[in-house]
Amino acid sequence: MISKRFRRGLEISIEGLPDQSMIASPEIRSVTLFGADYRGLRADVLVKENERVLVGSALFADRKRPEIKVASPVSGRIEEISIGARRQLASITIECEAADPIEFETSERNIRKLLCETGLWARMVARPFGSVPDPAGRPEALFVSAIDTAPGAPDLSIIIRNEMEAFARGLEALADLTEGPVFLCVGPDLQDIPELKRVQPVEVTGLHPAGMFGTQIDLVHPLRKGAEIWQVHAQDVIALGHFLSTGTVTGTRVVGQCGPGVTTPRLVRVPMGAHLSDMLADNVGEGRWKALSGPPVGGTESAAL
Repeated sequence: MISKRFRRGLEISIEGLPDQSMIASPEIRSVTLFGADYRGLRADVLVKENERVLVGSALFADRKRPEIKVASPVSGRIEEISIGARRQLASITIECEAADPIEFETSERNIRKLLCETGLWARMVARPFGSVPDPAGRPEALFVSAIDTAPGAPDLSIIIRNEMEAFARGLEALADLTEGPVFLCVGPDLQDIPELKRVQPVEVTGLHPAGMFGTQIDLVHPLRKGAEIWQVHAQDVIALGHFLSTGTVTGTRVVGQCGPGVTTPRLVRVPMGAHLSDMLADNVGEGRWKALSGPPVGGTESAAL
């Protein structure tokens, strides 16, 4: 295993760090997906207001590359479609309802087509421009980050150990997307990684932002002129492994609730795009507080994740 230490960074102290052993599932009534979160995509909306969708239903596709789709993380009713400046998609809000997810046929299917069809492709990021990768492209290297040094973030080593089979299957599938190396960046608490072809574990240590993709790429395999590097978050790798095993899309992720205004700092498993008011409904102390989507350093005011 390669070892890399980030020798700079900041030790950030905040009140109310989450208990890593407790994962709650608060009731989420609505989710909102923002078009701006999918850089490089010009959305062609595929649904209408009041239409019912299932987990895995395509909400919009890229106008230039229609094979790339963004899927619904929940089942429910399309509550609102907001179009912004220059007729670009601003957001899609879905009112959550209970329903079974779409089942996809995964046997003998091209992995790139499957990822595009289920919305998992749009979860990847291509550097240097931070856009959704071209399905026809081949990156020089692929980075998977299994460490997050932001204060209040979930301990990814715990999440991965609980989902090791799905994580390993997702990693194996991602290796088919590149002829170069797949760098798996882990912290010192995650050493029991299965040996997989072309997957190179890298132990990364140091203060924040050692857990950010940009720092890891600069430490391990700096981006060179004319090349592309793709990045994938560890929880998206787990979602890919679950999809290949079950044929259904997992729209939930584990995030932290932290800060001095939180009554019980904890981890929560919620759908992507979950409304912050639903997440925090029973977990905010008295007084006036500002809720941020994202870490205490770099988070933004938003209605939803």
